[in-house]
Amino acid sequence: MNTISLAVTKKVATYLAANPDVRERQIAIKDASPEIRASLDKATKTSPVTIRLGQRINLIVGDTHAIWRSHNTSRQAEYDRLFDLLALHPDAPMLFTCEIIP
Repeated sequence: MNTISLAVTKKVATYLAANPDVRERQIAIKDASPEIRASLDKATKTSPVTIRLGQRINLIVGDTHAIWRSHNTSRQAEYDRLFDLLALHPDAPMLFTCEIIP
């Protein structure tokens, strides 16, 4: 089973506390199974990768090491809820099952 480990970093949480701009929200990719990592290593803004977390949440990844809110304009509600959950414990990665969506 492929997995991905995600976190909101303390640096991002601190920055957003002083500058509450939701457009600056990012979720750090801390670790990923080799198959997932290989796909994410190719992710760019112009060539994004779609992932599915926990068989439920689809997100667009347009960066090799972070998932940005700005790349998920059509999924902002899910993104924001996930961000808020992860931000409860900054720098504490949460592990999800993960698959790449073609």
